[in-house]
Order: sequence, then C-alpha cells, then structure tokens
Amino acid sequence: MLRNGADGAYGGIAGGLALDDTDLTVVHSVIAANNNGGLHLFSLDGGYVARISSTALAYNSGYNIDASSNVTLELAYSVVYDQSGTQGIITPTASSTYLAVEPGFLIYGSDGMPLDVHLALGSALIDAGDPAERDPDGSRADIGAYGGSEGAEMDLDGDGFPDWFWPGTIDQAPDGFDPADFDCDDLDPAVHGEG
Repeated sequence: MLRNGADGAYGGIAGGLALDDTDLTVVHSVIAANNNGGLHLFSLDGGYVARISSTALAYNSGYNIDASSNVTLELAYSVVYDQSGTQGIITPTASSTYLAVEPGFLIYGSDGMPLDVHLALGSALIDAGDPAERDPDGSRADIGAYGGSEGAEMDLDGDGFPDWFWPGTIDQAPDGFDPADFDCDDLDPAVHGEG
C-alpha cells in the first residue's frame, strides 16, 4: 500500500505519488489513506501516459487522481472510491472504465482508514481485475496489491514467508494452499504462519 499517513510513517506531506514528465504504469497496487491526495500526474510538455490497472485508489484526502490536461490517463480494471469530501478524478483525459465502489478491505481503523488492504470476503474487488490475469489459485485476478500472478510473492519483512494473497483472513485459504506456508504478519520477521 502506498500511504502517506498523518503520522508520517510512510513518507512526507506531498500525497501518495507525484510524478512530473514521465510515463507511468501502476499495476496491482493500493494507493490509500494519503493526507494530500493520492496520485498526482503533471506534465509541462505533454505527451505522457499514465496506465493504471487492477489498482485501488481510495480514502485519499482531496482527490484520488489529479492529472494535468496534457497527460493521458488510461484507467482499467481498477477502483476509485470517493468517500465524503473527496473528489475522485481531477482530469479531463480519463479513459477506460473503473469501479466507483467502497473497496471492502479487511480491516479499518477507528478513523475509518484502511489498516489491512487484504480484501474482505464479499469485496467487489474480488475477481474484478484484468480478465487476462489470474491469481495464484487460478481465479480471475483481484484488484489490489494481492491480485495477479505475483500476489503470493510479497515478503515485506524478508522472513521467507510471503504474505497471504486470498480474500479474508489467513486461515480462510483456498483449496490447495496451506496457511502455514504464508505470513500472518508481514511486517514482523519473528512472526509467520497462522499466528
């Protein structure tokens, strides 16, 4: 998850991701809970393309995507959620289709911000990613950080146990997958397995 939280734990004060005069491709990501906007695309010269696919943009204050008029935005198989007071997309060049639904993340804090961006059972993002891609269990790719063929390869704490990729909790593994092979806390190298 790309986050610039109020506590500054994930970065500075500028927002989730800001790029100037460069092409951009974002696939199977979550850009959420940023204080000063989610994704900012600006170009002096124009002719740049931002391709966003199978990505969730939600809970970013101010806007989820802000693109100057000379940046081409290609947005596909993604979700842009506009909670109260947040503009979804500020750009005249948005193309393609996207969902405008609450993502259905697994855990939210008392402030309503997502704390765990695994998908909850019943999330609209399950099997809603690019239909040409598959999750490791063979189903259509989910939208978000754990979708697609590489969804089971995330190991943030470097302990050799990847974070679980399926919707729901670690103990709700799909057939053929053992929760003991995955990490229940991918931010703590001393903890793995079902916990």
